[in-house]
Amino acid sequence: MSRGSGFGVATTPDIFDFSPTKNVRIFVGAGHYDGFFGNSRGICDEVTRSGVNCTFYSIYSGHDQAMWDYGLVKTLEQVFTPVP
Repeated sequence: MSRGSGFGVATTPDIFDFSPTKNVRIFVGAGHYDGFFGNSRGICDEVTRSGVNCTFYSIYSGHDQAMWDYGLVKTLEQVFTPVP
């Protein structure tokens, strides 16, 4: 399975081609006070409408290290299965 992630994404969803596939998962995040919150949320919404699995993460932060640290941890939790 392929995975991708981005946090505080500056581009808009219209530049991507989201082809439906069961082998891709996308993780997108942005702080509530990030100027790119709308773009990031829009990308995840568009991915979902295209039939691709997308998880959106957000915390009350800006376009800053706190959001990126949180997003990385949340993405890693989804990508790697815990060892029993």
